[in-house]
Amino acid sequence: MKKNIESMAFGRYLRDIRIKKDISLDDISQSTRILKSTLLTIENEDHAKMPARIFVKSFLRAYAEDIGADGEKAVAHYEISRQYWINNTRAGANPSRGKENGFWTRLIIGLGMLIGVIGLSLYLESLIRVTPSQNTNFVSKDIMPHETTEKAVSKTPLIPVARDKKKHPEKLLLKITTIEPTWLKVVIDGESVREYSLKPKDRLALEASTEFNLLIGNARGLNLTFNNKPVIITGKSQEVVTLRLP
Repeated sequence: MKKNIESMAFGRYLRDIRIKKDISLDDISQSTRILKSTLLTIENEDHAKMPARIFVKSFLRAYAEDIGADGEKAVAHYEISRQYWINNTRAGANPSRGKENGFWTRLIIGLGMLIGVIGLSLYLESLIRVTPSQNTNFVSKDIMPHETTEKAVSKTPLIPVARDKKKHPEKLLLKITTIEPTWLKVVIDGESVREYSLKPKDRLALEASTEFNLLIGNARGLNLTFNNKPVIITGKSQEVVTLRLP
């Protein structure tokens, strides 16, 4: 290997002849019009700092001619040395590229797994929070009274309180605005049962003759207005509470 490397030496070849003939780089630079720094780069065989290939070959021939050396031999050695340098540079670059590609691949896989775990957690959480009844109705942003289908009363005990319709002939109005996702079950006048799965900014307007009984899946999920008066819901976020109005 050492012999092969020495056979590629073009800069040392020219430098050895120059030194034997006691010729300075300043003299060669002056006669060839080649910068001294470029001549040093050639003698040191520093391919990374050399100019374009076509110029280097021209400089080698001029340098060799000025000191009485074989210019074509210097060019041939330069071509071999240059190719050897290119091969080594590529070989050194490939492992780092492979490591870089491997890093990005592992990063993408890791992010994908993390997103999958987060998605699964959110899905499981939504299953826990959803109303026990599977047959919930979609509620639009502006739902008019009595638009959803009436359903059977849930097993959750909602005890209606008797109310004298003669003493309270006026209609009772309940307005609901959703703040956080929640489910809601409403018993109207002790008879009609309605169930909702609500999202933030959903609104409901319900009427009753005697009363409302509510089962709320998230105590902090709703704002209520009963007969144009705000209703305070006691309870924590995600706490299930019951409420009777009036």
